[in-house]
Amino acid sequence: MGNEVSNQLQKVSDAREMLKLETARLVELRDSLQINIRKNQDLGMRSTLAKSTETSRLEMQRTVIAAAEKNLKLQEEYLALLKRQIQNTK
Repeated sequence: MGNEVSNQLQKVSDAREMLKLETARLVELRDSLQINIRKNQDLGMRSTLAKSTETSRLEMQRTVIAAAEKNLKLQEEYLALLKRQIQNTK
């Protein structure tokens, strides 16, 4: 059971890192929004399509972050459950 807790601790750590990484990606996308819109326009996209494309990328990244947050929460809850099970067996 102790090994299972160690494995779950690693999963919680990995989930935290993934959330941190995905959040940084969102910041990066936000910071480069206007530049990316201009790049799309330079490639021949209409202004509205260029803006819509980049806005969709931001929304998609927000969805990825929501999934990462949910994953972290579930991993933490499972870890707490494992720890309670160990306490109850003592």
